[in-house]
Amino acid sequence: MAQIGYSLAFARDMVPAKMKPYSSSLPPIYEKYRGGYVGIGATGRGVDVLAGDWGNRSIMLGRFPGPEAVAEFWWSPEYRAAAKLREGAVRVDACKLAGAEPRANDSIFLVVAFRPASGGSAESLLQAIDERADEQSSVLVAAPPDAVEVLEGEALAGCGVLIFGYESPASLTSDWTTLSVLFETHGVTAQAYSLARLSPPA
Repeated sequence: MAQIGYSLAFARDMVPAKMKPYSSSLPPIYEKYRGGYVGIGATGRGVDVLAGDWGNRSIMLGRFPGPEAVAEFWWSPEYRAAAKLREGAVRVDACKLAGAEPRANDSIFLVVAFRPASGGSAESLLQAIDERADEQSSVLVAAPPDAVEVLEGEALAGCGVLIFGYESPASLTSDWTTLSVLFETHGVTAQAYSLARLSPPA
């Protein structure tokens, strides 16, 4: 099955007033490179912190036809010019990912950046996630650290990324209770957030 591409960005220390020129420049660039937002929000406005010491972050999850399209967008002359507009207004950690399409009824995402602690294993964690039977969630991204291409910043270096889709916040909350035990069992630390889907299904 062909994979789509995701751009994932965590933002902090944002100065909203200074972000307006940058934000307003993006729609035609996304359109040109066939991308768009799947989810975007800030803590208390579509994003909730579930675990980890990163604390409050704004999160942007973009969807593209394939992983290569993410790179075409990110390194395009148009986006490089736009990125200069946010210099001094925000700190960004971003990466490129390959994954599956969200289900039509997915209304909220669980976004996790994870890192093996001493003695921990990303491989065993991902195997356990692959083997578990869970009809509540769809696994959109299950990327070990070597499959995460960092585009900007340093926080995601050496991290793996997991993204799950859920029909409801209640399903996410229930599943996170189980998943958090898996992270602990496999010696992996997690920065976990819920992210509301930008355009919930009707």
